[in-house]
Order: sequence, then C-alpha cells, then structure tokens
Amino acid sequence: MDLAGIQFFELEFWHWWAIALILVVLEALSPVGIFGGMALASAITGALFLAFPELHWKPQLAIFAALSTVFSGAWYMLLRKSSNAARSTRQKAREYIGRDLVLTQPLQNGFSELELDGICWELKGPNLRAGAKVRVVGVEGDILVVYPVVDGKIKASETPPAQR
Repeated sequence: MDLAGIQFFELEFWHWWAIALILVVLEALSPVGIFGGMALASAITGALFLAFPELHWKPQLAIFAALSTVFSGAWYMLLRKSSNAARSTRQKAREYIGRDLVLTQPLQNGFSELELDGICWELKGPNLRAGAKVRVVGVEGDILVVYPVVDGKIKASETPPAQR
C-alpha cells in the first residue's frame, strides 16, 4: 500500500493474533489490567479479517480501537469488582479478631478450616482437637490466626502457629 509516498506493509489476520499474544503476555506481566481487553479485541479483529479478507487497514484499526475501548473498560470493571470482593473478605476477617470459636475439625500441622457466617475460613494455630475452644487473635491475609482459650483466657503456653 502506498499513501503519499509512504510505503506500508499489508496487514494479515495472523498479525492481529500475534499482537493478541503479545498483549496477553503483557497482561500477565503487568498489574494494570488493561491489556487483556486489548488482546481480546485484537483476536476478534484478526478473526473478522480472516472472515472478510477484503477489509482494509483503516476499518481494521477502527474495529480494534472500538473493541479495545469496550473490552478494556469491561476488563477493568471485572478486575475492580474482584479486587473489592477480596478487600471485603479481608475486612470481614478482621471483624473476627477477639471472637471465641469452637473447632469443628482438629487443627493439625497448624492448620484447619471452619465455616463462619457462610464463609469457609482457613485457621492457623497450634495443634488442637475438634471441639476445642479458640480465640481469633489475628489475620494473615485470608487466614484467621487462633489460640486455645481456657477459662476465658488465651493459653499462651501453646506452641506458636506453624509457618507455611
């Protein structure tokens, strides 16, 4: 293609798919969360060009730009929604600090699980039998750190929780 004396190469459908692959790699390597939508737009543009090979480069770029805008916005909203859900879970975990619980499963090798308010939580603490009373003393990510409670007080003589 020649435009005002400038030589351009002809786009092929696989060029769009190569760009999509590069954008997927960029999405995996970056915390931005915008390249995923652009990768999807590029893949769709390549598929459209494969179906309609007479499509010139200007409409291809217009399709890519429009789809990139739509998909990147949707991708960003999806990532933001999942980030808010994770933040909400961590906030909920902090609300359990100071709460006394009864283990339904034993704490073995320093870990167990317990369902609280419809959410299955991982517990970290010293090895204890099922039915033991524990108090949530901290949070590590999404894990509740617990220690045994005897007569309303934390039994500090227990070994510290195992490290992962």
